[in-house]
Parts: sequence; structure tokens; C-alpha cells
Amino acid sequence: MGSRVLPAVFATFYAVVFAVLLFVPYVAREYRRRGELGAWTAVLRFAALLYLCGLVDYVLSPLPPITPGFCRFVGEMRPQWEPLRSFRGVRPPGDWNGVVALLAHDSVQQFVLNIALFVPLGILARRLLRRGVFVVGAIGFATSLLIELTQLTGVWGVYPCPYRLFDVDDLIANTCGAVLGRFAAPAVRLLPVRPSGLLPTQPRPVTRFRRLTGMCCDLLVLWWIGSGAAKLVDIGLRTGVLQHRWWLDATALWFGPALFLLLVAVVGGSTPGQHAVRLRPVAASGRRPSPVAVLRRWSVGVGGLGLVQGALNLAGLSSVWLAVTAVWCAVHAVGVFRNRDHRGISGRFAGLHVVDAREPRQQPTVAAAT
Repeated sequence: MGSRVLPAVFATFYAVVFAVLLFVPYVAREYRRRGELGAWTAVLRFAALLYLCGLVDYVLSPLPPITPGFCRFVGEMRPQWEPLRSFRGVRPPGDWNGVVALLAHDSVQQFVLNIALFVPLGILARRLLRRGVFVVGAIGFATSLLIELTQLTGVWGVYPCPYRLFDVDDLIANTCGAVLGRFAAPAVRLLPVRPSGLLPTQPRPVTRFRRLTGMCCDLLVLWWIGSGAAKLVDIGLRTGVLQHRWWLDATALWFGPALFLLLVAVVGGSTPGQHAVRLRPVAASGRRPSPVAVLRRWSVGVGGLGLVQGALNLAGLSSVWLAVTAVWCAVHAVGVFRNRDHRGISGRFAGLHVVDAREPRQQPTVAAAT
């Protein structure tokens, strides 16, 4: 795999990992700050995350191993302080063949690529921060300077000497790229972003997208807690604090997190995912659901998934957890789409509906599909 492709692969992997880890806090923040989760806004946020991961990867990777004689191996990297020095010897084109030769010149290609690398930064700085040309240019310059200083200092002292060149031409090209991105940012308005125009405190309809987002949040919370608990158990076993028991892994990974989510639903009245997307389960009368109804909903929903996965773990069939989770997600997603009020399979089984948490409790209403 080429040196230009491999960093992109790693950047995509890291961006997906960070997106999964930050998904629930991001959803909860958007519903409280904006009142809703815009799909295209989320895409832009992920694009920003992917770009930052890619920027770090392309700047630092590949990280060479520190071996004896490392500085002799990489050679002496003296900073290049003369502006546009890389264009020395580049002749202006006199005809079409000259233009082709100019575009094929290494210095020209490097300069253009450095410009293109920072165009997304200018777009994101304009769209996400709402800043003008001067501020966007300053952000581009500061980011480029940080990169160049990282290279000049050998990743801030990690390496005994620089293994990449500090070049003032990169500062110029990167800053120009950020400014160009600022002027290209209006093109992002072509994306079908349609805010509702409502205040963050005003209720919204209970849509399929919203219900599925809440279910994804519950699934992630179950997985996070289980992964964290399993890691603690592993540390305890390695250090001798815990002794291995046949039920320990299944309890840490699945049973414990599932019971924790049940406790949260009973005490708080809603699951973490419902709380994130600002939904509240109610009985048919509009009142808060009884503990029995919450238990029924949990047993068919994320709690039932945890119990099944824990049982499979005890039976030595933990390798099928991904397939079981995929089937569970598909079945419940179909249930959300087949119900007009989007309460899903677990809601129907428990006799519960979901309403916007911003609806007054004195006058609970079941939101209709839109």
C-alpha cells in the first residue's frame, strides 16, 4: 500500500473510533443546544474529525524507529527560511508543453498539494466557527506553524533530531490553502441542511431517525460499560486481585451492563439513549410507566440483548456476538418503521409510547409520525 494511501486508511480508522466514542455525548449536546440532530451537520462534524486525523497522520507518519545512528541515517535537516526558494530554476511556460512540464515539476506539485491540504481546514473553519478571512488565514497559519515546529523539534523531543524538513514555503502554501477554503465555504450551503427553525426548548416530532438514534446510543452505552468492566476484570485477574470464575466474563461484558441500564431506566424514567435524544416513555394514560412496564420494555430491548449475549458467552458461543447484535438491530429497526408512532417492538410489548421530553408532563401527548 502506497505511502500516500496508508495514512488515509489509518486516519479513517481513527476517525471512526473517535466518532463511536464521542457519539452519545455529541447527540446529547446537539439535542440540548440545537433541539435536534441534523444529519448533514453530523456529516460535517465527522468530516472535520476525519480531516484532523488525516492531517496528523500525513504529517507524522510513517514514524521511523529510533535506532543507533538515527541522526546519521536521516541526514541533517536544516530549516529552510527563504520564501519560495523551492521555485528556483522553475521557468515560466512558453507554450503548452511548457505548461505540462511546469505542472509535472516536483516543487510545483508539492506546493499545490500543500495548498490543497489546507483548503478543507478553511472550509471547516468558516462553516463551523463562522470566522472571516483574517481569522481563517490566522488559523491556517497557526496550524501550519504547529506542524512545522513539530517537524523541526523531532516531534517535540521524541526523536533526537528532526526527520522531516521545516520549510517556510509550506507555511505560505498552507495559509493560502486555508484562505482559499474560506472563499470556497459557501459551496457547502448546497447541502440539504434544513433546520426546523424551532427553539431548542420547543418539542419536536418523534421521528424514525430520532428513535433509531436513541437505540444506537443505548447499544453503545451497553458496549462501553461492558468493555470497560471487562478491562477492569482483566486487570484484576492479571494482578491477582480477582480469581477467575466461570461467570465473571459474562457478567462483566453483558449481565452487569444490562442490569445497570435497567436501574437507570427505572430510576430515571428513560434509558440513556432516550435521554440523549430527549424522549420520554409514557403509559397509554400519559403517566410515567410503572416499574413492571419498564422491565417488560427492557427485557425485549437492550436488556434482552445483554441477557442473550451473556448466555451465549457462558455457553462458549461468544464468537457470534456480532451476528446476534446485527440481527437484533435489524429486527428492532424494522419494528420502528412498521409502527406509525415509532415506538418499536419493545414499546408495543410493554404498552408504552415515547413523547418528546420537552412536552409538559401535565398534558402528555403521543407524537405522531411526520
